[in-house]
Amino acid sequence: MELTRRDVLRGAGAMLALPFLEATASPAAAKPPLRMGIVSVTGGTVLESWKPKEAGPLGKLPSILRALEPMKDDLLIVSGLSHGGKGEGLNGHEHAGFLHLTGAPEAKKVHGKVHAGISVDQAAAQAVGARSYLPSLEIGMSNQETRYSWRAADQPVPFEANPRLVFDRMFRGRKVAVPDLTRRVESPSAAPA
Repeated sequence: MELTRRDVLRGAGAMLALPFLEATASPAAAKPPLRMGIVSVTGGTVLESWKPKEAGPLGKLPSILRALEPMKDDLLIVSGLSHGGKGEGLNGHEHAGFLHLTGAPEAKKVHGKVHAGISVDQAAAQAVGARSYLPSLEIGMSNQETRYSWRAADQPVPFEANPRLVFDRMFRGRKVAVPDLTRRVESPSAAPA
């Protein structure tokens, strides 16, 4: 099956919303689980469509992020980062990907195996993931050569490129509780801005 860029963006938008579904939380929970999402665009993008015009509290969100408007008070958007570290025995594309979320000063091959560092998403999963059904969910679209998520310096985390398998991982075999709509309606973050 061949996917168009529009199909991928539509699917990615839907996938961003999935972690916010309260159907997976127990009705007795005092507050929704903590969530973190990282979006990486490796082939270039129209930066103005992603990046807010000004630093500080978010005003009007850029076009690609507008679906997140109801949650903008809970968002932290980080941009303008640079990771010019070294890549011993790797090409520039590889080492840039390996360093992207790790902050490691270099990526290198040791006995044919790439070493980078723990990535921020996996550090967060280790810190708060035990409170969630899935501590970490990695979704990707490109080949499996470049890894962004690392559990440890020598443990890259594979990503899933098939949306059906991602959905199955999240929901197959689980009893999904009916969401507590009263709690959702009364929640200040549930109201559109």
